[in-house]
Formats: sequence, C-alpha cells, structure tokens
Amino acid sequence: MSLTYRAGKTSAMAYDHLGREVPFVKDPADKHRLLVDEGTLLEGTAYWKASMWEDFDRRNAYSRAAQTRVDELVKMGVPIDEIHLRRIDNNADLESAWADWAKIDIVEGLDFYSHGSGAGPEVRLGTTMNWDNAAILNWGSVTRTKGQNTFTGTPYATFNGCNTANGSFAQNFANRQGVTTYGNTDFSSFSYNANRFSGISSVGTQTPVYLGVYKEIYIISL
Repeated sequence: MSLTYRAGKTSAMAYDHLGREVPFVKDPADKHRLLVDEGTLLEGTAYWKASMWEDFDRRNAYSRAAQTRVDELVKMGVPIDEIHLRRIDNNADLESAWADWAKIDIVEGLDFYSHGSGAGPEVRLGTTMNWDNAAILNWGSVTRTKGQNTFTGTPYATFNGCNTANGSFAQNFANRQGVTTYGNTDFSSFSYNANRFSGISSVGTQTPVYLGVYKEIYIISL
C-alpha cells in the first residue's frame, strides 16, 4: 500500500511477493462468514465484487496501517482531498502509480506499506521496477495551519517493509530522488502500538495499526 499526499502520502499495499495463497478463515463474530487472512492476494479474485474488496481493505493489515497514517495526516492539518490512498496489487500497478505521482505538482511525502528487502519494497510476485530509472517526483514543502499552530514539513519517503534500509536501495533512492528516505534495518511487524509491539488480529478491523521494527514483545492481542 503506498500513500502520497498533497496536490494532486500513498500507501502502497502489497501482497505476498511469492504468490503464496493464504487460506480463508472464519470470522470469529460470525461462523458462517469467511474472511481473507492478512496480507496476501489470493489467486482467483477476478470474481470478487466491490463489496468484497472493500471488506478486504478494511481488514488487511497493510491497508489498516495506511489508513492509520491517513488519520495522522488529517490530524496534522492535511486536507483529506490532498491525501491519496492507493492499493497496489502488482508491478504494473506500481509503475502506473509512479507515473501518476510524477504528475503531482508538490509531493510532500510518500509512505509505502509493503513487504520489503534490501532491494526495496516488494509487491505481489516481486518488484521488477527499475528504481534508478523511476521518474523523479516533485518533492516539496507546504506551510500549513492547524488551529493556532503553523508548520512546514520536510519532504520524505518512508519504506515500512522488512529490511528496506539494508542493501543499497534506500541510499540510492535518496540520492536519485533528492529526498530524505527512511527504511528498516530489521524485520518489521504490525502492532496496535506505535512504540512497542502489540500484535494485531489478522481478521479484525481495529485501528490504529503500525508497521515497524519492535525489539521487545509486551503483549499479543488475539
């Protein structure tokens, strides 16, 4: 899931890059209802109706993390119509999304929620996008007022997947795009708490949900 904001942060929701199927599980609140388990786009979804995708987006962990970031931006004073939340299902979607983002006048930030490695973010079936040739986005800042507070942010890109700060990807991205870039140096996990690990339900809809690296486990929520 990728999240970009301003003028038209994008949450690039990605699925299992190995194409593995994740089984349906029973909704704990309704034994007759089947849910898609977290994080993976199943084969055979061509028949899915809009309502099924909407339900998937409400429950998918990457989507919930992206929604949490949207809520944070709104509280900071970013107008909701300047926040673009976009699900990315495969490499073609990623390339299409990047082409659209390159048309935005000012990009204040990019938040990418996906699997990852030292080679960068990974979408379902693997990422083949050549980041060195990716169009340079129009990074910039906008001064905003929230109540009596005025702030001007610094443009950034954050790749929340596992190990995205390892290898050469993050540094090369920062050099190529000319933007401060953040990644993770270890495996990332979903948590209900931004500062410590609090394991999430894979079939729930509760937010906020965060994707980050947590060294200690304090509580697991079932």
